[in-house]
Formats: sequence, structure tokens, C-alpha cells
Amino acid sequence: MFSSLRRRYGQMITSASQFIIAAFAVQVRELWVWFGSAVLIGLISLFAWRSVLVRRRLFTGTAIARIVSAAQGYALLHGRGFDMDESVPLLAACSNRPCLWYRYRVTESSGRHRSVVDSGESDTSFWIDDGTGRCLVELKGAEIISGNEKKWTEGNLTYVEWTLHAGETIYALGEFNTERAAARLSMRESMKNLLEEWKRNKKQLLERFDLNRDGEIDLQEWELARAAARREVEKTHDEIRRQPDVHCLRLPENGHLYLITNLNPKKIARHYLWWLLFHIAVFFTALALLPWLWTLAV
Repeated sequence: MFSSLRRRYGQMITSASQFIIAAFAVQVRELWVWFGSAVLIGLISLFAWRSVLVRRRLFTGTAIARIVSAAQGYALLHGRGFDMDESVPLLAACSNRPCLWYRYRVTESSGRHRSVVDSGESDTSFWIDDGTGRCLVELKGAEIISGNEKKWTEGNLTYVEWTLHAGETIYALGEFNTERAAARLSMRESMKNLLEEWKRNKKQLLERFDLNRDGEIDLQEWELARAAARREVEKTHDEIRRQPDVHCLRLPENGHLYLITNLNPKKIARHYLWWLLFHIAVFFTALALLPWLWTLAV
């Protein structure tokens, strides 16, 4: 089963809206309503077909990159998923099972009617590791497709839960950035900030650098303070430079597809292909009906 996080089953919603329009036209039984409904359904299908086509091309046209050598920008990564903090794993809301991500829906049955009483999803980031390095995967704005579905019933409540698990293979397509802490280092700015911090605590500054104990910091003493600040900043910068770079995958700013899945790319490509075929079939069906409806109307 497919589960889509942020898109909220966009393709199914599109199909449902088309069904509602068609059902409304049947109930009204007016030719001009039928004609307008056919036009609207055709336009929705054409728009949806183009949207799916773009998404499929982005996914199938992006080669898998290695984290250690991936170019900055749009990239497809592939590796094992791990918790941000493996000592405190994320627990799924309904089943309480350890996972990387979950989405759930709870429905209640009342006679022939069924209604959603609760739903939600997690937004905790996690790591993927491809053997060459680790990349932090953010969930904001992501479409998540998972093959892990669990469904069970308790009384008149039905629970459906989708998850991604630690250790399983994850494919992630999005904006890849490497955040290098050393690239943001500035000796001048760091010294300025440190000296301003020392000035705010004048008592400590005097105790440390007022050598003649006259209650003031003269030029010679201020030079000593600057030299001490430089030594502290250099030490701090050296520690920062020894830290590894942080790779991050997030939602592209240009609106391109941001996809996270535990399914094989071929299965994802087929998923998009079936939706392409469905929307184009609906479009041509609606198009074929227009001349007939127009004939009846006139």
C-alpha cells in the first residue's frame, strides 16, 4: 500500500473530485451541466497528467548520488535509515513500535457510516547512510511513500498505520546541501563578538587585564586583552574545523518533487506510470463525450 505524507493522496483527491463532479451532473440531469462537467473533468485530468509526468521525470531522470561526492543541489540518495538519536527511538503513535517515521488514521464505524476521528504523522528528521557518509533528511514538505502498512480493529475503531523503519533501505530525492562550519568562520567577527562579551562583564575584564589595578583598561592592557581573545578564537576555530561537514536533504526551494520512500525505484516509476495512464484515459473520455453532449444540447 502507498502512503503519501504531505501530498495527502493528491492523485486520489483529484480522482475523487472528478467523481463528485460527475455524480453532481448525473443528479442535476441538465445537458449544459453535463457538458460543463465533462470540460471540467477533462481539464482536471490534463493538469493532473502533466503534474504526474513532471514528477515521474524528476524521479526517473535523477541518478543516484554518493553522499560523500554528491553535487550541491537536486540529488537522489540511497542508503540505510537511522534515528537521530539511536538511544531514544521514535515510537509510532498507535502501535508504539520503534520507527523513523509514521503516519496514522483512526476511523470509527457507526452502522453503515465510517468517519475519521484522528490522524497525524511524525516530523522528526533522521539519517541515511550509504557507506560513504551520512545525510540528515528533513521531513518538512516531503512526500513520503511507504510499503509498510499495518491495519487492525479494536471495537468500532479501525487503525491504519504506515511507517519507515531504522535499518531499511531509503531512497530520498530533494535538495542536497553540505553545511561546512569552517566556511562561516571569521577571525575578525569572532574576536569582535568575544571582546564585546568581555566588555559586558566589566568586573571580570578588570580582574583579568587591569594589571596596575587603577580600575581602567589602558591601551597596553587592551592589547593584552586582544591577544588573549585571538588565542581563544583560534583554539575555538581549530576545534570547529576538526568537526565533520553536515550533509542535509530538504525541500527544494524551486518547488521540485521532494520524495522519501522505502520502495524500489522501479515500483515508484510504475506507480507514476499508472496514474499517467489513468489521467490521460479520463481526459480522452471526457474529450470524446463533448461532441455528443453538444449535439444533444443544440
